[in-house]
Amino acid sequence: MRFLKWVIMILLLNFCIDAFATTEPNIYTENKLGVMVTVDQPQFMIRLESNPTTGYSWYLRDYDRQFITPLKHYYEAPDNKLMGHAGHEVWVFSAKPGAFTVPQMTQIDLVYIRPWDVTAQSKQVIFRVVSNTR
Repeated sequence: MRFLKWVIMILLLNFCIDAFATTEPNIYTENKLGVMVTVDQPQFMIRLESNPTTGYSWYLRDYDRQFITPLKHYYEAPDNKLMGHAGHEVWVFSAKPGAFTVPQMTQIDLVYIRPWDVTAQSKQVIFRVVSNTR
């Protein structure tokens, strides 16, 4: 009987952990360019350092519209509130249901530029997105 109580308690604990687990999307940065999406977690975030006081901003240059949907884009100011310090631009994406019919790979191309300075060198980051059908 005591064993049965322990089993029930463990099962209830696992249920509670699963029920309250966060479903925050995975976060990817310039140091983590390989994105993995699954049916259970199709959303993901890209977080890149940005300093809008310089005029630069991240722009979505290219992505596969059949595979990915951009959901949101916003700026996170730095914690220290000092003038001129960089914060982060955050991009939230979701893989479409069709991305999971077979394992697929695509990419997201972001560029850091001043929109009025088209001749200037720009910084480019390419994220590789892989869908896992399991």
